Amino acid sequence: MKNILLVIDVQNGFINSSTENTKNEIVDLLKSKIFDIIIATKFINNNGSNFEKILKWNKLKDKKEQQIDNNVENYIDYIIEKEGYSAYTNELKNILKRVNGDKLPSKLYLVRFDTDGCVLATAIDLFEAGIKPIILEKYCSSTGGEEYNKAGIRVLKRVVGEYNIVLEKNITKEFIEKIE
Repeated sequence: MKNILLVIDVQNGFINSSTENTKNEIVDLLKSKIFDIIIATKFINNNGSNFEKILKWNKLKDKKEQQIDNNVENYIDYIIEKEGYSAYTNELKNILKRVNGDKLPSKLYLVRFDTDGCVLATAIDLFEAGIKPIILEKYCSSTGGEEYNKAGIRVLKRVVGEYNIVLEKNITKEFIEKIE
């Protein structure tokens, strides 16, 4: 089975003082070439979106903000665009099947910025689809700050299982291959 990493929305518009260090750690993880396949998502906030209408949030509308960080993009095998919180879209399902012998993988590793938003929504959708979401906590943070990151991790522990939150700071290929 291939080890697949999902890098959720590491885009210029989400990089701030709360996420910059995490972005650098994600780049280091990608440089280690531990994962066989790396899929990145790109959030697009279209005009009239619920983010705009309900939350009054107008970021990630221009190409510069939507751009995946250049240091991350160099390691990506596939990029999918999404318009909502969850990255578990039909496009992602199709890519997962294509790279995993025409079937969905049993597990998927996740890293990202907003642990309390997109990581949470994606992990729940993966869980409900029968795919074990493994969240690499060291490589997650929130644009809202550490309080929101910790809240997201706490909820994830409850809804997808505490054992699926990896606290390990020294991720190796041997380490991830031992995760069932």
